[in-house]
Amino acid sequence: MRMAFRSTSSTQAEPNFQDTVYACEQCGTEIVRTTYRAIDAVDPARAA
Repeated sequence: MRMAFRSTSSTQAEPNFQDTVYACEQCGTEIVRTTYRAIDAVDPARAA
């Protein structure tokens, strides 16, 4: 059995969480992996 990457997207409820979908190439069974990703805030003093 081989799981293949299908898609990735931000969740609707919280943009810091990202859903990554993997699926079995033989039967199509999907696994959704939800991960936290920090959204870096830009410090205006350091951006200049």
